[in-house]
Amino acid sequence: LLSEPERAALSAISIFRGGFTRDAAQAGAETSIRVLATLINKSLLSREPGSGRYRLHELLRQYAAEKLGNTPAREQKVLDAHSAYFASYLHARADCLKSPSPAEALAEIETELDNVRAAWSRMLEQQQLQNIDRLLEALHLFYTRHASLGEGEAAFTALVESLESTSELAPERARLLGQALSRRATFLRLQGRYAQASTLLERALGLLDETRHPRERAFALVVSGSTHVKAGNLQQGTAQAEEGLRLYRSTGDAWGTAHALETLGRVYGTAGDFARGEAAY
Repeated sequence: LLSEPERAALSAISIFRGGFTRDAAQAGAETSIRVLATLINKSLLSREPGSGRYRLHELLRQYAAEKLGNTPAREQKVLDAHSAYFASYLHARADCLKSPSPAEALAEIETELDNVRAAWSRMLEQQQLQNIDRLLEALHLFYTRHASLGEGEAAFTALVESLESTSELAPERARLLGQALSRRATFLRLQGRYAQASTLLERALGLLDETRHPRERAFALVVSGSTHVKAGNLQQGTAQAEEGLRLYRSTGDAWGTAHALETLGRVYGTAGDFARGEAAY
């Protein structure tokens, strides 16, 4: 028989997909280490010796999830805590994903990908704009650096649809929509779908203001510049990439500036201006 705290913990950890860590259980399911140990002793939970991840048998997980669903208010609270935890989890790995050596962050996120997917779906369903904003950049970096173009495109298409689901576009929602459109466009560009990408980027630039959203607009400009160059519009692409570089520099964003310079290096090389290309690199 299980005590009430043990029953509560078992139902709470049913929200996890593909296992979970001690930190995730504490923050995302409000479950103590002591109770986890008790569940292991009662053979309801297992712990992997190498990674230390906890795992709940799928049939038991489904049963526990059904029990959690019997108390809707608690279920919503636990699901929201799960979303907030994984928004912070990815956000904390953004700098590593931007670095020349992103392998550790990529592997960590890959391990938690089922949980990340579930959290992302929850954020979109519940319009959790703060969590979306916190997670958005790192999720995009993960999909691009992991070369998961199809899943990345699907994730950001879903974000666009979620943000467009209301007729009233408040300033924060408009900023996020601009980011969602430009980041969705990167996956289209990487798949050679330049016309579709350009359409999305034009919409993004219409939403992102230079004064209020310089960093977000800079990203859209650099991606748009690269897309135009790939499509054969060298002059327009160069101008946009250069404008993106100017904006990134104005924000002091070192990674964004490096990204813009790398893009311009390729752009100048395409134009045959190898001296400027080398200087940009």
